[in-house]
Amino acid sequence: MGAPLLPGGEGITESFTDKGQGSVSCRLSVDGSTVLYFAADVTDRGTPAVSPDDDGPWRLGNPELVDGVGDVTAVADRGAKAAAECAHAGQPR
Repeated sequence: MGAPLLPGGEGITESFTDKGQGSVSCRLSVDGSTVLYFAADVTDRGTPAVSPDDDGPWRLGNPELVDGVGDVTAVADRGAKAAAECAHAGQPR
């Protein structure tokens, strides 16, 4: 899935982390260096997961809210973050 985004190299590895309560993350590495990080976090309904004031996109540099994936998406210089309402364990999130 992410192959077109990866730099060339000899070995690709992936490392999954179960962060609990439905949240997971995955790091993709090429030759031992992390090149992509994906996370799926389940939060309480009403948590502002993506906004211009959100620290996450600001750490990635110059975030802009855009139309895109999910209900709200921010794209920055070195990454992106999207949020969508869903149900987890039968509860709206």
